Amino acid sequence: MAITVNGENAAETEFQGGATRGSLEGDVTVLGTALRPSFVELKLPAGHFSEGENVIGITKSAGSWIAYDAVGVFDLG
Repeated sequence: MAITVNGENAAETEFQGGATRGSLEGDVTVLGTALRPSFVELKLPAGHFSEGENVIGITKSAGSWIAYDAVGVFDLG
C-alpha cells in the first residue's frame, strides 16, 4: 500500500490478511468473532506537508480489500 502526501510518495506498508467472516460481522466485541482490531503507525516526511490543507492518498495495488474507519496525522514533536 502506498501513502502519498500532497501527491508525493511518503511511505509504503503491507497489511496482514484478515478474516472475511469477521469483517461481515463488523463487531470485534462479539464472542468468537474472526475480526481482529489492528493499526498501523507510519512516519511521514514533515517536508511533504504545507500550512493549511493537505491531501493524504492511500493506494492499494495488490491483494484483496481493506476497510478502515479512521486516518489520523499527528505532530509528535
